[in-house]
This record gives sequence, structure tokens and C-alpha cells, in this order.
Amino acid sequence: IALVAVTAGLVRRHARTVESSARAEAPAWEKGARAVAREVGDNPVLWRELRRPISKRRWQRIAGPIVTIALLAGTYVLVAWDNPRTLGYEETQIAYAFGFQFVIGLMLAVFSATAVAHEKETDTWTLLIASPMKGRQILWGKWWGIWKKTLGVIALAMLHLGAFVLAGIVHLPGAILTLAVMVGFTSVWVSSGLLLSLWMRRVTTAVAINLLLPITAYVGLPLVLLLISELLGVRDLPDLVLWYLPFYYIVLAIDREPGRTV
Repeated sequence: IALVAVTAGLVRRHARTVESSARAEAPAWEKGARAVAREVGDNPVLWRELRRPISKRRWQRIAGPIVTIALLAGTYVLVAWDNPRTLGYEETQIAYAFGFQFVIGLMLAVFSATAVAHEKETDTWTLLIASPMKGRQILWGKWWGIWKKTLGVIALAMLHLGAFVLAGIVHLPGAILTLAVMVGFTSVWVSSGLLLSLWMRRVTTAVAINLLLPITAYVGLPLVLLLISELLGVRDLPDLVLWYLPFYYIVLAIDREPGRTV
């Protein structure tokens, strides 16, 4: 009995030593976590993606939003430096909306293209596809994880538009339509990024192609149609492109007279 008690005590002490060593070698964002059992539901990928921070270092997660808000506030100061009324111009708000649209689209295009390709490069993709999870569970988990990474910028756009709605510069229906355009149009590149991430083995290849797709759709195709219209004399041909350009709807939402419906 004494030998069993001593052996059990040594094993328990050794287990504590191993646990302490593992905690010391864990990433900084995991050191404060308690070793407790957690329910992950029926989709471990979704559970992991929604809880995985963008940056593993705590100071980066704190400094990132502070620097971003400071940069946005700095643009307010620069725009209103000579004339404070400049912030109230519709053209200024359209420019800000274009900027948010560009940043959100860029982030989603990059994050979606790296979602699966990064798993392939780190050899964790084999474990995922060998698990009993269905393919749609893995992709939906990745999908929501991509949007989770851009929630900060989307929230910042909401705060910006909300502030200028309260100031009477942007109308509420226009602000809602602008946010819907930012989210709706960029979701296309999330789907294309996931598809390319499944097809490509290299992250850089998937990201490069997914970044070229919106450039081709928003810049290349309108230029080609404009050239064809000039050669053939069909003047209305370039106007057809406006229906799928997000910038057209942003201008339509913000640059309007009071009382006129969008």
C-alpha cells in the first residue's frame, strides 16, 4: 500500500511538471487559459475559427484597433484642416465609403484565399479531411472565420456612417444601403477565395489570383467594353457594367437629395 501511494504521488508530481512545461512553451495567448474541458459542438472547425485570434500576441491585438482608429481620426483632421465643412460634403463621404469598401474587400480576398491553402502547407488539411466531419462543415467553419477577422473594420465603417447619420450628413437609408453593398459585394470574393484555396496548393498563388479577379471585373472589363463601344459606336454598352459595380450603388446611396428615394 505504501509503495502504491508513493508511486501515485510520483506520477502525480511528474504530471504536474509536464503540465507546467507545456504551459510555459505554449503561445502567449494560451498561457492564461485554464486546462478545462470545453464543448466544441458538432463543428470543431467553426469553434476553432471563431476563437482563434488574428494575432497571437496580446499587445498586437490591443495596438491594432487603437492605431486603426487613430489613423481614421487623423484623416478627419487632415480633411477638415483648411475647411471644417469639407467633412460634410457628400463627395467626402463617398470617398470614405470607397476606402472602407476597398479595405474590406482586400482583407476578405486575402483571408479567404489563405483559409484552406494554409492548412495544406502546414499539413493539417489531411487531418481535417480524414476526420468524420462533412465537407460543408469544414467550409462553413472557414467561411465564418473569414468574416470574423473583418468584423473590426466592418464595425468601424458602421461607427463612421452612424456618426455622420447623427450629424445629418448621411441619410439613414443611404448608410444602410452602403453597409449592405460593402458586405454583399465582397462576399463574392470570399467564395472565390475559398474555391481557389481548395484548388491551389500554394497560398501566394491563391491570393494573387483572387486579387486579380476583382481588378479584372471592376477595371479590366469596363475598359474592354469602353473600347468596344468606341470602335462599334455602341454608346450604352459601358453603362451595363454599372449594375454590378459596388461603387455605383455607394454613390447612389450617399449622393442624393433629401426626400428622394434610392
